Amino acid sequence: MSCVKNLCCLLTFLGLCHALQAQEIVVSGTVRDRNTHREIRGVNIFVKGTKIGTSSDFAGRYTLRIPETENTQQAAIMFRHVAYEAREFALDSLRANKAIYLQPRVITLPSVEVEAENTARMDIAKDLPQPTAVIEAKNFDIRGYVDAGDLLKTDQSVQVEEELSGKKTVAIRGGNADEVVVLYNGVKMNSAYDNVFDVSLIDLEDLDRFEIIKGSNTALYGPEAFSGVINIVPKFQQDYHLRFNQRVGTYRSGNWGVHLYHKLDRLNGSYSFKRGALKRSFVDNESELENLSLHHTANVLYSFSEHPDGRPASALGAMYVYTALDYDNQRDAESLSNFNQLLSLKYTGNARRLLSLDVSASYRRLEEDQSLVSGTGALTRGIADRELQLQAEKRLFFDRLELLLGYQLQNAELDFEDVRRNFNEQPVGLESATLRRQHHGLVAIAKLHSEPEAEFLRSLDLDVSVRHDRVQD
Repeated sequence: MSCVKNLCCLLTFLGLCHALQAQEIVVSGTVRDRNTHREIRGVNIFVKGTKIGTSSDFAGRYTLRIPETENTQQAAIMFRHVAYEAREFALDSLRANKAIYLQPRVITLPSVEVEAENTARMDIAKDLPQPTAVIEAKNFDIRGYVDAGDLLKTDQSVQVEEELSGKKTVAIRGGNADEVVVLYNGVKMNSAYDNVFDVSLIDLEDLDRFEIIKGSNTALYGPEAFSGVINIVPKFQQDYHLRFNQRVGTYRSGNWGVHLYHKLDRLNGSYSFKRGALKRSFVDNESELENLSLHHTANVLYSFSEHPDGRPASALGAMYVYTALDYDNQRDAESLSNFNQLLSLKYTGNARRLLSLDVSASYRRLEEDQSLVSGTGALTRGIADRELQLQAEKRLFFDRLELLLGYQLQNAELDFEDVRRNFNEQPVGLESATLRRQHHGLVAIAKLHSEPEAEFLRSLDLDVSVRHDRVQD
């Protein structure tokens, strides 16, 4: 008798669960631009005449849950975005269309001035006000740029110098390459040998944006940034799980890569592998020139808290970057190998009573080996650069006063060898040496934002900075 009773209870429970599930209709899909087919984030999606709605995420995805009533099947679903024409769909047609395309619109308005606070501040915005430029990923992810050097050429104030080996260095506003500080997610990448970084070592896959400072009055990034700063920001949140791509170009060139991404609650993890090659033949003889490239990139990010739009508010992230480039010139008997490795751990957010705190620890390793044999002599060069970086930044807010305090430590060790034999030139400098450098930096930046009541002075911004560096070689 008890078994029959238990069976009846189980059937009743299952029927109740089925009834509860049937009381809700779930509709999901993706919102895209009709012209570019790009995903649109921040689209308001709601049931017309009700308060039931949702919005699309960073990848254009949405999930709308509608309680089932007698009039649900006749419900109209609205899609609205300030930059696109609004569209209305019946519930039945929306179930059949997983991809919704919105038409961009041009809004003709008189000139207005809008002031607002950007919650997603750029890293370079923490420094003193400077002429800046930002190159978003959506501007280069569908184009055929080979590396970061090709992309940076699109900015009129950036000059890129490329060698036959494929090495690319950047200058800003006609300056020198050693006057530009290159950062990868805030980690300095410049070599301790000549303060230059080869931007061809940077793979463009899974990058979020390039931030460029065009000026020398920077306090946060040290005295070496005489011409400017380039900060390369990776992307930790992706819109795929598995992606494979292959490109083929002229000069028998091409590359292929595999990219993995997975999100588990607040944990985001990604890994990318990419291999490329280029081979060219010289016109004057049958010799060839060959370039090979290998990239490994891994990112892990855990969000302790998030903003309403899904961006991490407090997060701990780790990243690993590995790049190897090989160049072989049979005609000139020249070979060059570049190796770059970066391991970084960074915390951003609020740690107990320490609000707006950024702490990072990074280890960078850069190696370069070059050999050249010609009719007048031979050259052998080797560079091994290893550097440990520690950074801590604390921001304080007092009404209209914003204060940033920072400490930076760079502990570098450089082993180099430059041996030249039988060249028709007098040897200059050291053939080989080991150099060690410890660099401490303290920085303070104060920003005052005021709104005086005078008619002739509507707003007042005062920015003051002080920096102290101690270098021991």
